[in-house]
Amino acid sequence: MKKIFLILPIIASLVLFWCGTTNPNASCDTGVACPLPTTSGQQIQQTSLTWVAQQTILAIKNKDFATLATVASSNGVRFTPYENVKPATDIVLSTGQIANALSISAAYTRWNSDGSGLPIDLGIGQYRAQFVYDVDFATAPIQQWNHITQKGNTLNNLETVYANKQIIDYYFTGFDGQYGWADWRSLYLIFDQEAGAWKLIGVVHGGRTI
Repeated sequence: MKKIFLILPIIASLVLFWCGTTNPNASCDTGVACPLPTTSGQQIQQTSLTWVAQQTILAIKNKDFATLATVASSNGVRFTPYENVKPATDIVLSTGQIANALSISAAYTRWNSDGSGLPIDLGIGQYRAQFVYDVDFATAPIQQWNHITQKGNTLNNLETVYANKQIIDYYFTGFDGQYGWADWRSLYLIFDQEAGAWKLIGVVHGGRTI
């Protein structure tokens, strides 16, 4: 009988270890929900941030502006067409403007186009197609946190403007090797915490500039 009592704690420990290393939404062999993995607060926080980023990139991909508005900061989201963020002139859309993006026809962008220097005068839908989701960033082969993978001729000041924020880079090395992969693309999503939740505060498009 003593041997049985000695073995039971060992079995229980193994069950808890197995549950702790699997998907938190999975079930243990006993049929009950597995507890969250025993991990540091920072790791749990990063997992939550990764989930929010995934919902955000899919909302952008699917033109699901209603969902995008739910992950947007209450102070709005700053949109930057090139890697040089300009807080004084970049457009900041409120959660209401994002949620109703499909019905907004007014042009918001106050940037000049790279190369031609002509004003970028686009509605939200056109801006998204050209300066946000011009390639399928949700399937980008390189997706990494807080590391700027590639830099063009434009001064990249993301790490200065968004110091101490969380930046994820969705990066394509390029699409046409005969031009030395000059057609690389990046989409940076920037997040910060608000009332204990991760919220989108910035969207920056990166690519070759003249």
